[in-house]
Amino acid sequence: SRVLSIIEEMILYRTSSGTGEEQDKSDKKLLDEAIELTAVTSVASAEDISLLVANREDNSAGANTGRNAYWVSFGRKIKGTNVKLAWDTVRGSHSSTSLKRFDLEFCDDRVQVITSCKSSNAISIETRDGDQNDDFEWFSWLKSNQKKYFSSRKIGSNPHFKVAAENAKQMIRFAPPGEIVAPRKDLSTPEHEAVRSDYLDWVVRILPEVEDSITRAFEDFNSLDIVKEATQTEPENSP
Repeated sequence: SRVLSIIEEMILYRTSSGTGEEQDKSDKKLLDEAIELTAVTSVASAEDISLLVANREDNSAGANTGRNAYWVSFGRKIKGTNVKLAWDTVRGSHSSTSLKRFDLEFCDDRVQVITSCKSSNAISIETRDGDQNDDFEWFSWLKSNQKKYFSSRKIGSNPHFKVAAENAKQMIRFAPPGEIVAPRKDLSTPEHEAVRSDYLDWVVRILPEVEDSITRAFEDFNSLDIVKEATQTEPENSP
């Protein structure tokens, strides 16, 4: 495992090969990383851990340059697309792996839509600042009705739900079909530049579908609540 490798190959080897205050500080940093990774493995999936490690490894000036270029390309492709959220306002200096958008008029500000240069998180929907129980109830219902709202024929792949009562946020994640790009790839890096355009074409095509689907689902779910409330408050017939 990553933790054992840190201990065996880096900390123990370094301890046997030198001394000094600077080494002690460096060893402490490595131990802190090992402890953090151990904590992560107790609650996260293998896919989540690999994405976390990848995020740590690409925090460099070169990575920022690649992301700048990626988001410039995204901004050009999304311009003129019929979307509900303000995706075309992305700045050329944007250097994060992801870009999120939300709006008061979009599902009553209950969710945010996120797109990423990481293929496993290409597009995702995440709850925000709402009642945790209400969000869980809504996304549980949505998961049960996913075929109605998220057609794999239109999207090209099935949604991945992360829904649990104890989660602070509920999430749906979409990845492109394997023939476009494999999972866990960073499309801002030079080695994947050849497929970046195809990946962005898919993202730009699917974003409006995802926006329309989640707003339609939100309206349908709320209409069910209205019917339920009306039924509960309807006076009983007198005998």
